[in-house]
Amino acid sequence: MEKVLAVDVGFAATGLAVMEESPMSVGVGVVRVWVPMALYCLRTEKMTKKVGLRVADDDVRRVADLARGIVKVIDEHQIRRALVEVPGGGGRAARPVRCMALATGMIAAVLELRKVAWEVVTPDESRKAACGCGNPSKDEVIAAMGARYPTLLSTLSTKAEREHVADALATFEAGRNGVLCRL
Repeated sequence: MEKVLAVDVGFAATGLAVMEESPMSVGVGVVRVWVPMALYCLRTEKMTKKVGLRVADDDVRRVADLARGIVKVIDEHQIRRALVEVPGGGGRAARPVRCMALATGMIAAVLELRKVAWEVVTPDESRKAACGCGNPSKDEVIAAMGARYPTLLSTLSTKAEREHVADALATFEAGRNGVLCRL
């Protein structure tokens, strides 16, 4: 069976959805449908005790933690294709822009080093695919993806986890008809 990893990349939290294409009997024929096999929310926390630790050192630790978590998911599920939501930029302050750049660089490097083919989806494309409108709230995206994938999304314990995983599922929805999923 074919698998695709959908990623909502972030610095403090990254949502991941492992989607698998499987056959489903419909009447006299068989259709192929995509089903979520596993959902993850990888979280990083900044160190509160800075025992000689610079902010840059802590950022590198957090990026490395995310990279290790993503590599583990890629290897465990034998992922060869990924859809990644990557913002186009435009943050309001230097720190969030820097953190997003670190996370974006990390996911690009991990996917390239693991030889995973990948496509980029914008946040606007993800939100539109999730809700059918241009600018839904985070709660509306969670509700839409929860309705589409109720079993797995309900297993996540915090709203933050549901938010990031719902964004990963919306990323899959935005890219599911693209070249990568039709290979």
